[in-house]
This record gives sequence, structure tokens and C-alpha cells, in this order.
Amino acid sequence: MHARHFEMLLQTLSGRTASDLDLRFRELRKMRMLPTGGRGRHAPDIDAEQASTILIGVAGASRASEAARAVLDFAPLREIGPAGDTFGEALATLLGDVDLAGAVNCVRLCHTNLIAEIEYDGAHPTRRFFREADIPKILEVGEGGVKAFGTTGILDQAVIGGALIHQFAFDLGHEDDEGAEWGTDAKGAADEA
Repeated sequence: MHARHFEMLLQTLSGRTASDLDLRFRELRKMRMLPTGGRGRHAPDIDAEQASTILIGVAGASRASEAARAVLDFAPLREIGPAGDTFGEALATLLGDVDLAGAVNCVRLCHTNLIAEIEYDGAHPTRRFFREADIPKILEVGEGGVKAFGTTGILDQAVIGGALIHQFAFDLGHEDDEGAEWGTDAKGAADEA
């Protein structure tokens, strides 16, 4: 999928304006977080890792000019637990696996405390990602893992719906398939509303 196609889909589904998204993509390209290259059909394709960068840049910053800063802040957040993945790695893994993405309820990026979460439909535990220096301050960790998630008050956060994550994963995995577009299932049949 071309970055421009991804940008147009985000405009339709995110509520962000075309100029806001254009500025976010420019900021990410300027910081070399996204590929640069030709235009139109010669534009470079993006992969799951770059799609993860884009989603973090869109959801992780209130202002378009802070998109690259959001990626630098949120992508390296570390998960507590055996996997120990970063948020950027975990989001890219989701976007690269249609089945796993289909099990996601939502992805949250909390601007107040720099925390990210991937919440699943119950088949998988919720994954939480933190700055390593903040972990002792906001968590009570016991023998069975995290016992308390100590954030109270008013939180400023962005939520990416699970259906959107699933659709992006589908589109990234089927970019060369005829009929694999928004509003189609894996067989290419149009969704019925």
C-alpha cells in the first residue's frame, strides 16, 4: 500500500483534515521515519512497521507538528512481561497479522502519562507499555504480574478502534490482491450494510 493511499484512508476514518495529515506525513518523512521517493504509482510502498509509525504519529500527538515527537515518545515504550516488546514493535506485529489484528478491541495512547495499551477481545490479555523509568511509580507488580494500574484522574488519550486496526492489517497483507480494498472481505465480496 502506498503511503498516500494510507493517508487518504486515515482522512476518511480519523476525522483529521487533509492538511493535518499531510503535515504529519511530512514531519515523519523529514525525520526519515517514512520512505521518500517517487509520486503516484512510483511512490514507495509502506510495510507494517511504517504503518505503525504513521498510526502513532496520528494518534500520539494532538498537533500535527508533533507527529515525529510522538513516535519518538510512544514507539519505545516497553511492555512489562516475558515478551518485553516495545509498543512500536507490538503495533507493527498486529498490522502484519490479520488474524491477531482481528482479536483487537482497541489501541490506546495516553498523552497524559505516556502509556500505550493494546486491548484484545478476551482471548489475549491486555498489553500495557510504559517508559521504563515510570514503571515503579505507576504499577504494583506482584508474583502474578501487574496487580494495580495506578493511574487516576483525567487522562487525555487517543483510541484507535479494533476494526480500523484489522482493516489496515488486511489492506497491508492484501495490497496486491485484486478486489482487496476497503469495504471488502478476504474474498473480495462487498460488505453488506
